Amino acid sequence: MNTRRTLRILCAFQFLLVFGVYLHTAAPSLTLIDSGELVYAAITLGNPHSPGYPVYTQLTSLSRLLPLGNQCFRVALLSCFGGAVASIVLTLLMFKWFGQASIALLCGFMLAFSRTFWQQAIMPEVYCLAMAGIFLLLLLIPDENNQGRLSLQTRWILSGFLLGLTLGIHQFVLFTGPALLIIGGRKLFSILRSFRSMMLGGMAFILGFSTNLFLPLRAFWGKGYCFEMPENFKAFYGGAKQVQLSWETLSEAYNKGFILERGMASPFVDRKSVV
Repeated sequence: MNTRRTLRILCAFQFLLVFGVYLHTAAPSLTLIDSGELVYAAITLGNPHSPGYPVYTQLTSLSRLLPLGNQCFRVALLSCFGGAVASIVLTLLMFKWFGQASIALLCGFMLAFSRTFWQQAIMPEVYCLAMAGIFLLLLLIPDENNQGRLSLQTRWILSGFLLGLTLGIHQFVLFTGPALLIIGGRKLFSILRSFRSMMLGGMAFILGFSTNLFLPLRAFWGKGYCFEMPENFKAFYGGAKQVQLSWETLSEAYNKGFILERGMASPFVDRKSVV
């Protein structure tokens, strides 16, 4: 049995173990900070506080349909899944860089059961899913010999799409840009010299990033939770910088999320009564 096949089997075992532990320790109800608002946004398919998290909201609106536990637990399941995926992708990434299965597995488990990451993986939050996207982006970067089944152009297109999609989970992914350029090195610059590859990668990015259109469309359509409805560019810019983030609004959203999670109110309320 070759090393790569052994690593795949170990990664499958790692995913089941990590996901199982996360399920066992997942928050049974609402936790602190943003959980109530994110649950409320998932139930109403609304827009949480800036920067909005459109991909996360759409995925949690699907995960809450699972016939397991209450609404909050179902939303937390997405964090459990994202955390488990992030741990195995990091394992694959470390194996790609260092070539040692034992070191790779150790890194994956250290991430999975580190205090902060574990905490984020068992409650309604966006960060574990975003980290999984970042690790996948790093994994797609070719090494010097471009080992693997994917061509450089295919990697470039997938990276563009995944980058745009991950930005719909959380925009801190942008800070990985310098790391991607440094690690990618000459391979990425060789792709950039091809106009066709640049166009395909750009189109893939636009396709992934188009998920952010959910924010303005949902804000103007129907009833549901919307953290803010900017009436002009200044208000929109202030929301993007989060200067309009108020604890009063978040507290109200948290309370509504708690009420909805308990099944004590209709999940669809007038937007003006929420903001």
